[in-house]
Amino acid sequence: MVILRHAESMPPRSDGSGDHARLLTSKGCADARAAAKSMQKALADKAFPAVAICSDASRARQTLAEMTEEVSALKGASQHFESSIYAGAAMDGTTRALLTDLVSKHAPVDAETVLCIGHNKGWEEAASEFSGKEVKLHPGSFALLESRPHATWLAALEDLPWTLVEVSHPPAEVSQ
Repeated sequence: MVILRHAESMPPRSDGSGDHARLLTSKGCADARAAAKSMQKALADKAFPAVAICSDASRARQTLAEMTEEVSALKGASQHFESSIYAGAAMDGTTRALLTDLVSKHAPVDAETVLCIGHNKGWEEAASEFSGKEVKLHPGSFALLESRPHATWLAALEDLPWTLVEVSHPPAEVSQ
């Protein structure tokens, strides 16, 4: 499973409105493309995502679009846009359960890899809870997690901890 934080987006408006519609910056577009290449490299000996589960916020959708444009293998992934990711990522301690529900719902048993695109702070919390290690995700960063083989995604998602294979940050970012 790949847990990817959307790439860098425009700053929020001073009045707080329009957060859901924020778009990527030019750096964010470049970082999304770089994340796609990094993901492709990290998954070189593994199955590429057959399913992409993405927040319905504009910046997350745009991140997926940029990634798909960069790496054609993502064009074959079924795409699911979920409003619950946008709302749920801000709530303490609920994102792993949300991802468990969404991946179980959308990923067929034969899908070996799933890409999940969303927001902090929930994405960091979920990656940390799955792996049992502290994971920091900057805009455009992803955590590649691997579980032991299971008959269903639900069984895999409930069997913790997963192995944290890699955390990848955009080229200009310094990992913490």
